[in-house]
Amino acid sequence: MRYYELSLIVKPDILDEDANQMAGTISSIIKDLEGGLLENRPILKRRMEYSIKKQRGVVLLSFDFTIDKDKLDELNKRLLLEARNMRHLLIMRHPSDKPLRIRTFSGARSLETAEKPKEVSPAEKKVELKEIEEKLEEILKDE
Repeated sequence: MRYYELSLIVKPDILDEDANQMAGTISSIIKDLEGGLLENRPILKRRMEYSIKKQRGVVLLSFDFTIDKDKLDELNKRLLLEARNMRHLLIMRHPSDKPLRIRTFSGARSLETAEKPKEVSPAEKKVELKEIEEKLEEILKDE
């Protein structure tokens, strides 16, 4: 058996109890396929930066579980048949890996406004090397 993380994006118009019911449905699908559910993370509601199937708000479901590699195709088929599922992502994980976290970046800058690193000319590098060599000679003469 291998470790996996499953993340689902669900239509935002479902109620909290429907989201809990869907989480139970996904858990039962995993158990039906002889998988072991390790963790069922809290249900999150988020607003996406882009639309998926003309929806900007989504409900996120996430599960950690173990299952045989042979049963993944059947799991994928059952997830595709779920009407409220807009997208899903299945990731193979190592048991010691930490779960992925959803982060928001409020202070992101565009490439045009980002500061570019200062370029150093080769002549300036040579000057620095000469200075270092002189200092080394002074230190060695003192000994």
